[in-house]
Amino acid sequence: MEPLARTALAEPNRTSVPKTDDGVLRVSLLGRFEVSVGSRVVGEQAWRLRKAASLFKLLALAPYHRLHREQAMELLWPDLAPRSAANNLHQTLHAARRTLEPAAANFRYLILRDELLFLCPDGALRVDVDAFEGAAAECLDSLAGAAGARGEGRRAATLFGAAEAAREELGTPPRPVERDRYERFVAASRRNTGKEAWTSAWKAGRALSLHQAAEYALSPEGHHPPVIGGTRPTDVWTDDTPTPESRRSRYW
Repeated sequence: MEPLARTALAEPNRTSVPKTDDGVLRVSLLGRFEVSVGSRVVGEQAWRLRKAASLFKLLALAPYHRLHREQAMELLWPDLAPRSAANNLHQTLHAARRTLEPAAANFRYLILRDELLFLCPDGALRVDVDAFEGAAAECLDSLAGAAGARGEGRRAATLFGAAEAAREELGTPPRPVERDRYERFVAASRRNTGKEAWTSAWKAGRALSLHQAAEYALSPEGHHPPVIGGTRPTDVWTDDTPTPESRRSRYW
């Protein structure tokens, strides 16, 4: 993430990945790359194949921690023919699985199912980037509510849109108690701003990156957000499959 966004939000925790025996897969990408499987630390030297580590990082950064196998092939072996890339993918996936679970008979952390690659589909996963960006989205929600309370309806709508897009990319909707508060703030902001103006500002917010949203949140009153054509940048690989490309450029 850009320096301003780090200043605007919170400095991420750069301590080592906690070592416990709970079987949770913990991934640190802010700072040095570090992984632990329960109490066992997987050092960087343990990744026998560099591409195995790359595949793992792609999944750790992908929305919902899943990728279509063809997307992974395109990102990791863009110059290879499909058959060669597919062979490489299966070898790389096997190496990554063995790195995480060297003695396992049935793998639980890296799964290939119906052409989709999953990282921890049972939910036993903690990624520091997710925690950081989730906190950033909550911060944008709070700033949007404050802007709405000051009567800055368009600013509130823009920040609400940015926060919602960030949550969608992370796959982490607000908890029910937060959702009720969020919907009240949104309804009040929409009434005070007017439906058409509010919707336009909300769409502009959804097109912002997290860094751009943080910059706008700290800008003086009356400042307009960056103008971006189309949808949220690099947010779509196919019609319904978000890409990790934008997050990969920030954290990898």
